[in-house]
Amino acid sequence: MTVVDTDSGKVTLAWKPPSNDGGSPVTGYILQAAPAGSKDFTNVGKVDGNILQYEVQGLKDGKEYIFKLRAENEAGSSKNSAQLEKPVKAATPISK
Repeated sequence: MTVVDTDSGKVTLAWKPPSNDGGSPVTGYILQAAPAGSKDFTNVGKVDGNILQYEVQGLKDGKEYIFKLRAENEAGSSKNSAQLEKPVKAATPISK
């Protein structure tokens, strides 16, 4: 998973499909977020399996977040398909 863009109160993320779908095509993705330093993740978005990018909105401006992604298919949802290693700040970059 990678950060595509950040802005005031939002972060846009992109990802690649999992290398192993367990024999059943991915039908959707669930995005989760937690404030940096917290392990209390909440669902912040859900998209169809053919969508590989999502703009998470409604974040607190200037606050840092960690994001996780779970893939879903007929067998259920993965424990964790991808996670950002470093916190991301939901703020307008200085270069904008």
